[in-house]
Amino acid sequence: MTWLYQRNPKEHSQSNGYQEVEVDRSRAKVLATVFGDAEGIWGLAGDTNLPDSRDAWIGDGWGRSAVRNSHLYLAGSTWKSSAYSRRASPGSCCYSPSSMSSLGTCFSTSYQDLAKHIVDTSMADVMAACSDNLHNLFSCQAAAGWNYQGEEQEVQFYYKLFSSTRHGFLGAGVVSQPLSHVWAAVSDPTLWPLYHKPIQTARLHQRVTNSINLVYLVCNTTLCALKQPRDFCCVCVEAKEGHLSIMAAQSVYDTSMPRPSRKMVRGEILPSAWILQPVTMEGKEITRVIYLVQVELGAPGFPPQLLSSFIKQQPLVIARLASFLGS
Repeated sequence: MTWLYQRNPKEHSQSNGYQEVEVDRSRAKVLATVFGDAEGIWGLAGDTNLPDSRDAWIGDGWGRSAVRNSHLYLAGSTWKSSAYSRRASPGSCCYSPSSMSSLGTCFSTSYQDLAKHIVDTSMADVMAACSDNLHNLFSCQAAAGWNYQGEEQEVQFYYKLFSSTRHGFLGAGVVSQPLSHVWAAVSDPTLWPLYHKPIQTARLHQRVTNSINLVYLVCNTTLCALKQPRDFCCVCVEAKEGHLSIMAAQSVYDTSMPRPSRKMVRGEILPSAWILQPVTMEGKEITRVIYLVQVELGAPGFPPQLLSSFIKQQPLVIARLASFLGS
């Protein structure tokens, strides 16, 4: 079952958030009765090196939950309804192969709807930042609360403060490689740790479709003086919009993914994206790159004296990507 994190604290209190998950746990028990067990529902054996991924996450008992006040929207309602409509008669738990195939199709369709939402939202955030002209981000100009912070290694970087624990980072730069080479590195999350220092682990959890993946990330936060690592469960989406290639991501709650651990603080990735634009310069194909990451890291926040260095660190992943591809 899949839930999309979307903040709306005015409409939903913390207690409401817990109630919604508890209701989901009851539904999970019903589905387990119908299908056999959670692994039967999802067709997954899980990762034996991770905590039991079938346990429901019901709050911040495992560290401060960055989404404990979130409004959770059910993305899997279609397949859930389908499952209830196919409930077997008393004493029978048999399903035909065609029924299970239909259930998987509904699951995939729900993620496709979610993927479109993530791409649309992340692109809207970038277009708001550049006043609907991507060139502005390469010319030290930004809007919608984004502030220009400077240039380093030919990367323009911007920052937006949401709160002491929620931050927005935006970078714009050029990678002197053809689009196909840059896309190969950006679209494969398992390669991210090779050129993005804070990412310690990037594990492909499940391939939903050819363009939608569930990914589990662990980030080493010692670089920004935070004691506990942050981990994230997110859905990554590949998309094309005209001449732009997009790799978008956002946190998602899926019962098959690792639950929070006492050793880490579960963070939340808000709409984020890599946006690639091919350009021909002096007969050579190069790639303009825009990198947006918006994140809720949970308490405690950054030490104020170190925030300025971290503001640079995130967008400079573009320069590290260029170095990685050029080596």
